[in-house]
Amino acid sequence: MARNVRISTVTVNPLPEADYNTKRPYYDSVIESLDRLLKKVLRDKPDLIVLPEHSGRQTSLVSRKTEYIEGESLRIFEFYKKVAKENNCYIAFSRYKKMADGTARNCVSMVNRQGEVIGEYHKNYPTPYESDSGILAGKDVPVFKCDFGTVCPIVCFDLNFEEIRKEIKEKNPDLITFHSAFHGGFMQEFFAYDTRSYLVSSLLSYKPSKILSPLGVTVATTTNYTPYVTARVNLDYAVCHIDYNRAKFDAAKEKYGHLLTIEDPGYVGAVLLTYEGEDKTVMDIVKEFDIELLDEYMERSIKNRKDNMEK
Repeated sequence: MARNVRISTVTVNPLPEADYNTKRPYYDSVIESLDRLLKKVLRDKPDLIVLPEHSGRQTSLVSRKTEYIEGESLRIFEFYKKVAKENNCYIAFSRYKKMADGTARNCVSMVNRQGEVIGEYHKNYPTPYESDSGILAGKDVPVFKCDFGTVCPIVCFDLNFEEIRKEIKEKNPDLITFHSAFHGGFMQEFFAYDTRSYLVSSLLSYKPSKILSPLGVTVATTTNYTPYVTARVNLDYAVCHIDYNRAKFDAAKEKYGHLLTIEDPGYVGAVLLTYEGEDKTVMDIVKEFDIELLDEYMERSIKNRKDNMEK
């Protein structure tokens, strides 16, 4: 049955230079700027808001970085918790988290609709210069259970590494949140496609943030004019190959009509099935028509190669 969720993502741009010179504390200006942005996002009543890596830091100045780690990131943390509770939504965001031993983590926190932290992820692959400043690598890849589905976060440099991608694929989350200062290019699309998960990127400094389907197709994106976007996605989905399935797709479409969407992005030989009915799930339809999933077809093809190898 349909599991529709409204997801918002934002690109956070640096504060205008004029705000650096005000007499009030710098991070008062940061919170005010974030509040203005989120009020625009919240008009769409999202279930989940995704924010970039260090959305509250806003500057590369070393003095500001120290100030941020030592206390101001905690202020912004409390601000996000308040917004989530007052607006009945989840918020996923990244911050530097100071640990009891004096080290720090590049940490993603997931806050629920009650303003409570339901899980945290520590960036598994910090860059060497992050490690030089006392930030240690995380060792776990948690999956957060939300009332709309499961979410697995990654941060910035993580996008480049096969090990974390494989682990996420094994855990099979409904969606991945990608909090980053760098864009990542086609690796965003590949990460979504390879894990068979929706991927929501949220970036800094004028880079487009996107919502990608499990086929790596852009569902929605921010632009140079509008740094936020909201889209509804159906988490009741299946990724299937077209080989041996064409007649089955036709039969399923004939029976379920407009309630069953078969999205074909072209060229990759795979499609995305989603079902908008309330009487069954898309996997019920997959079983009903004996439709082979993409991963099943890949596994069968690997076995086929072994069984038909040249001597």
